Amino acid sequence: MKKFLKNSNSGIMSLLEIILGVLLVLMPDTIISYFMIIAGAILAIFGTISLIKYFVAKPNEAIKGSLTGALVSLSIGVFLIICNARVKGFLDIITLVIGAVILYTGYQKLENAIEKIRKKQFFVVTLVSALITIVVAVLAVFNVINKDIILQFIGVALIVEAVIDLADMIVATVKGKKDEKNDSVIETTAEDNKASSEE
Repeated sequence: MKKFLKNSNSGIMSLLEIILGVLLVLMPDTIISYFMIIAGAILAIFGTISLIKYFVAKPNEAIKGSLTGALVSLSIGVFLIICNARVKGFLDIITLVIGAVILYTGYQKLENAIEKIRKKQFFVVTLVSALITIVVAVLAVFNVINKDIILQFIGVALIVEAVIDLADMIVATVKGKKDEKNDSVIETTAEDNKASSEE
């Protein structure tokens, strides 16, 4: 059951990566605007919650600096929502942030690949996906590609690596079912042998 939930979560993440990749390829400017609005909304919500917590708490229980943090979070959030077009002017910074997130994901995939190698499991697909992710992230972080097409490039890369991840998940699921089937056959044979020897 745990394995199924883990695989389903990975599958959902891969599908979301594909959707994000397609949107980045088709309408990068619109996606950046939405990204800014969503980020702003999250910051504004956290800022509002922190603000409420500050005023609800007793004077001696309020954490020092929490009001400042709440106001900063709320201000940035509102700014991103209202002035997202102005923020898009900082495309290099946005690309750097996206690249850093992708790089972190690439390192996670690389760790998964190394774990599979150590456990002597099939690792090629995971390793290829990790390397593609890391290369894309490095290109984004160091702004190797023209910034006008970097988001579309990231979109294509996200689609490719998400498809690889889905293939890896399917291979792992099929292999896992085969292993379970073999284990059950071995257990049944062992039980039959035990029963025969007792007779």
